[in-house]
Amino acid sequence: MTEKHIEVIDESNKIKVGDIFLIEANEENRITPKDWDSYRPKYFAVLGVLSDGSVYGCVVFNSNLNFGCIPQEEIELHLPIQAGSYKFITHDSFLDCHELKPADSRKLLNGKYMGQLTDIHLRKAKELIALSPHTTFVQLRMFGLK
Repeated sequence: MTEKHIEVIDESNKIKVGDIFLIEANEENRITPKDWDSYRPKYFAVLGVLSDGSVYGCVVFNSNLNFGCIPQEEIELHLPIQAGSYKFITHDSFLDCHELKPADSRKLLNGKYMGQLTDIHLRKAKELIALSPHTTFVQLRMFGLK
């Protein structure tokens, strides 16, 4: 019997900063699913990556802001995105830049690729995430954002 060599292919190099994926997000991605669901479909935009490519720092698109739960000083960390800015954004939305959300390459690549952030949205999202009190200098360095 001959041994078969199985090559493990690392596809994480297919993920670029600015890429947007629709994924099945859950607590491991710092997203709380609604009701009793095991996940919540969310659009994740990649802002940075650990140097070994194992985890990506992402921000998420939200349909609206829950003003009852978001402190006033954090509202400015949500980047308004106009309807039609991306093919999947059918109504005015927000890019939540108050906290980096983790996602590994497997989770992103198992999702659906939706496109790329515009240069302006990418630049502004990086600026906002750097201003957030929930993002440490160490995180910014680790994800290549500083």
